[in-house]
Amino acid sequence: MNGFFISGTDTDVGKTLISAAFMAAAPANVRYWKPIQTGFPEHCDTTTVLKLSGKNESSVLNEGLRFKEPASPHYAAKLEDAHITLDGLSQIAKRTDLQNSNWVVEGAGGLLVPLNSKLLMTDLIRTLNLSVILVSSTKLGTINHTLLSAYHLSAMGVDMAGIILSGERDESAVTGITDHSPYPIIAEVPRMENLDPTTLKSVGYSLWAHPAIQKRLS
Repeated sequence: MNGFFISGTDTDVGKTLISAAFMAAAPANVRYWKPIQTGFPEHCDTTTVLKLSGKNESSVLNEGLRFKEPASPHYAAKLEDAHITLDGLSQIAKRTDLQNSNWVVEGAGGLLVPLNSKLLMTDLIRTLNLSVILVSSTKLGTINHTLLSAYHLSAMGVDMAGIILSGERDESAVTGITDHSPYPIIAEVPRMENLDPTTLKSVGYSLWAHPAIQKRLS
């Protein structure tokens, strides 16, 4: 696969919103994939991305692991007597019919969310071998959460395009992260009143145009 893995510093920091913005302005060869979804079907990020981006069903890959409980994947799977492995997801990623697309792949929760007693979300990132975009909120505490996540990715040797801050601008967060992060802030996406394809498309175009994104598509 070629493209980006949208991860976050926590749950509900804006991963799905950023994914939808990317998809709203995406070229025809870009598709979205949510490999692991909990809280399904009430909470379905694939459905949300389709609605917010204005794309059709052909622009998403609606396959993967789906669990009912809105909890950490390892626990949601346990409640259904299931055990998450990466074999099936890896086979999907390697399918011949998917190799001509670029991908926006959205993770579940943060980087160290457990998938089972041995595997974490970072193991899925390694398996898919995509460049990471780290989405962080601008809420109090974000500097610590963002730097911890960034340093962990750096220690892993994972390619990372950069950080996207989602929410009302906070100068302390911007300067604190910029001064100490091994990766740049590539975008600041403010809170939006109107979440519709037109609004998100303008955000998406600026994201796709960023040199850090273009570099990894060439």
